Amino acid sequence: MIRLKGLGLSRAGKQILRNVDLDLPMQGCIGLVGANGCGKSSLLAALQAELLPDEGSIEMPALRTVALAQSLPQSDLPAWRWLLNQDLALGAAIQSQALAIAADDPQAIAQAHDAWIEAGGPDAQPRVMRLLDGLGFSTAQCASAVKQLSGGWRMRLNLARALFIPSDLLLLDEPSNHLDLDAVLWLERWLKRYEGLCLVVSHDRDFLDACAQQTIYFEDGGLRIYRGGYSAMQQTRAELQQQADRLRQKQQDQREHLERFIQRFRAQATKARQVQSRIKMLETIQSTPAPQDAIRLDLPLDEAQDCPDPILSGDSLGIGYGSTLLFRVKQFALGRGDRVGLLGVNGAGKTTWVKHLVGQMQAIEGSLSRARQARIGYFSQSAVEDLRPDDSALEHLRRVAPTQSEQSLRDWLGRFAIRGEDALRPIAPMSGGERARIALAALFIHKPQALILDEPTNHLDALTRDALAQSLAAFQGALLLVSHDRYLLRACVDSLWILRDQKLEAFDGDISDYELDLLHRKRHATAEIEQPQSGSHRSKQQQRQHAARQREQLKAALKPIDQAIKHCDANMESLRQSIAECDRRLGELPGKDPTAWQQAAKTRAHCERLLQEQEDIWIDLAMQRENCEKTFLASEAEQT
Repeated sequence: MIRLKGLGLSRAGKQILRNVDLDLPMQGCIGLVGANGCGKSSLLAALQAELLPDEGSIEMPALRTVALAQSLPQSDLPAWRWLLNQDLALGAAIQSQALAIAADDPQAIAQAHDAWIEAGGPDAQPRVMRLLDGLGFSTAQCASAVKQLSGGWRMRLNLARALFIPSDLLLLDEPSNHLDLDAVLWLERWLKRYEGLCLVVSHDRDFLDACAQQTIYFEDGGLRIYRGGYSAMQQTRAELQQQADRLRQKQQDQREHLERFIQRFRAQATKARQVQSRIKMLETIQSTPAPQDAIRLDLPLDEAQDCPDPILSGDSLGIGYGSTLLFRVKQFALGRGDRVGLLGVNGAGKTTWVKHLVGQMQAIEGSLSRARQARIGYFSQSAVEDLRPDDSALEHLRRVAPTQSEQSLRDWLGRFAIRGEDALRPIAPMSGGERARIALAALFIHKPQALILDEPTNHLDALTRDALAQSLAAFQGALLLVSHDRYLLRACVDSLWILRDQKLEAFDGDISDYELDLLHRKRHATAEIEQPQSGSHRSKQQQRQHAARQREQLKAALKPIDQAIKHCDANMESLRQSIAECDRRLGELPGKDPTAWQQAAKTRAHCERLLQEQEDIWIDLAMQRENCEKTFLASEAEQT
């Protein structure tokens, strides 16, 4: 057990956590959620003893702690060899073997061999290659020198290091930021199998829903732990907020009633004793504090008036850079109101494609047409880094919109939660989330009719992601979105395109279908590697038809489980309502009717037990569903 006792933490002279008491188990995955700057990364630093508490303590047993490094690795070694060398215990065992062999000492050789086996030596290299393959590294990238890899791939290598080194406590700070959707799904499956305790900071709700058994929410300098992933945490917080609102309203009604009585009879001597009694009662009513306003965001997107149609179109395109052809596009059009999500592994050419769409690059073959007068807004992956560090937010907006008054620019920044003196602060020390909001403000101020967004959520906290999703969902112009955020994709796009096998093609299905398709392809590829001599090859059309039939069969197999889960959800909702009603009665009955109060308390306890049973049933059903899906896909992969 890891125990936080009265913990207080500060960063740069600002207190971010105060008097925190919390017990953490030694197994499972726990998500850390909260606004940028609330203390998530600071808590991880404190658990590594890199940040000392201002007050209180952290009590924890001796653990093998591994954290996701944020600095880029530099090495002349091949990526796979560098990763293998990161396990110091394994490296020491290998060195001992070499020394023992050089000394021709049979006993030392035997001891070194035992140490090598204990450190996982026999399967170390296969584990390295499986990790790199799961995170999307090609064979050529595995053999490339670390320093020759791009920054994004070196961050993936850092993640591979954190997963490879044996650990009891794994600390991951935004591990999915540099991953494509394929790698995110693989990481989810890996974390589900992890046997220690993993604390993961993430703003990706689908990722947390998939792998977190509990969620810690950071707010107002404190921590609160909830069962389940991000969505379960949100639902519980909403229910608690409703209860607090009802209690606050009840307290307000009681105060108003007592105040009216006091004002009415204060001057009457015959009512003096009753008035004094009411005054004492008024003093005993403690107000439930209203929640502090969360950061208010209003990301405005105007209607796409008089938008050309199509905005972008092209035929028989060859896309790449220099003489290197990455992929071909047989036919393409982005019309008024189209809402498209673009998927594909890192390196497939997604960013290259969007740069062609906005005119920053030219096609190697064919030509791309853009409608005249169309206002196209482009958010690049480097939009946050491209901001001038010495500028303020106001100066940046004045540069991109020079005709607008200072007050209108300030009002505009206020809609992105950049208000008052914050608009005049230099950008350099700002958080990634603040910078991203400035970049979005500069993008939206031009009232685009079409938006092309390349990973816009990498630096955004969950609240800003929600605001962006709402704005994009209401946007009536054209949208092309490159993102690994499944919540954002589900909320904002109507169709999916995939860059795969050097082609850009429409995908017949939604995000859930894409996840199943990835699992199917992964298992099918593994089967082909293990049995290269097997079978005749089916055509692409036959493969798509077969995959569609498999999805239908899987849906049929999952239907009774989904119905049981739905029934369980209804039971839990009914029990939660019963508990809320008991809470209401318990709040009204004290001192009036002890027998009725006792009965309400018994009923609440009974409902709590039933709710716990239903929650356990729900978890079992969810595991049955997951196991059914895995078994079905494994069986299907064997058949293919």
